[in-house]
Amino acid sequence: MRHVALCGYVGFANLGDELILESIVKELALHGSVPQSLILTVFSQKPEMTQQQLQALLRTLDASNRLTVRCIHRQDIRGIFKTLWQADGFITGGGGLFQDKTGWKSPLYYGGLMLLAKLLGCNTLAYGQGMGPLTTRLGRFFTALGLNTADAVIIRDVQSRQLAKQLTSTPVIETTDTVWADSPKATNGKNYTLGVSLRPWPSLTIERIRHLAHCLGQGLGQAFPQKATSLALLPCEPHTDEAMLRDFQHYFTQYYPLTSVTLIEPSAVEAAIPHCQAMMGMRYHAVVLAAKANTPVWGLVYDPKVASVCEALALLATPIEAINTLTPETVAQWLQNPNYPNEAMLAEYQALSQKNGDLLAAWLNHQPLTLP
Repeated sequence: MRHVALCGYVGFANLGDELILESIVKELALHGSVPQSLILTVFSQKPEMTQQQLQALLRTLDASNRLTVRCIHRQDIRGIFKTLWQADGFITGGGGLFQDKTGWKSPLYYGGLMLLAKLLGCNTLAYGQGMGPLTTRLGRFFTALGLNTADAVIIRDVQSRQLAKQLTSTPVIETTDTVWADSPKATNGKNYTLGVSLRPWPSLTIERIRHLAHCLGQGLGQAFPQKATSLALLPCEPHTDEAMLRDFQHYFTQYYPLTSVTLIEPSAVEAAIPHCQAMMGMRYHAVVLAAKANTPVWGLVYDPKVASVCEALALLATPIEAINTLTPETVAQWLQNPNYPNEAMLAEYQALSQKNGDLLAAWLNHQPLTLP
């Protein structure tokens, strides 16, 4: 293949989805078996921003001569038709695209694009996908419609694999999230006692945010009574996460005003996470980035993907609906005696994620997709 199109949740400044995009671009630019002089057209909510981001990445990789990146708006119907007509392949680019918790329009969009690409002559690949929750008939229908057009479905966790196999006869291959492949960035020490990642979710009510703030504030005080402590608030998506974290900060400072609190700029969250001594987080990729830095994590589970990665890495996890079972004493105990991510599983995740690039290269070269 010489020209492929890619669509994911791109251009919304969501940390996890932008990291997934960058990891795919790195594989396309650096993998030795990827065809030379490949053209990649990305469908983005903010194509100019994405174009600048990826061109800067290619310059950093010294790979501008190997991969040409173009970006168009994800709702530019005419541009999408033209691109898919000219392209050889189409990739749905990773993450939790096929879910209907926020409505069935997401499966409609991504499943519809996969069908359109197939009708216009493209090979199609579902790559690095998390699946679900899919609780509506329309959500499952449009997901199955898209997956059944694919040459293969590459899945990032066992729960997603089980769901995908219920919906499609297309070969399903389980690897892990593409972001695991990158080596953790070096740090010069831990600047924050604790990092907190929250996101909007129907069951994360004000009462639960208040209780969480109480437990963390009092827990920090009990764990470090003679020590200055600091808290990093980590918005992985601008505006939405920031609003939740400001609510949390309001209550936290009431319960433990002695802790310094910093609301990290969204663009700096990736760099800030490894500087946290421990992290309590909802966002899947906040958990991943912290675990990669060998940081103790307590997952706040709103989605099976968070529960899955916490279970695999032997990390603590509490469902959002059970936040009221937390106590300052359990938080203090965790902070004093944290459990670190399982090293063997970390190594397995990173090794398995690197296989994503091999599968992607095989697909681009029209070769069978198999794991050794």
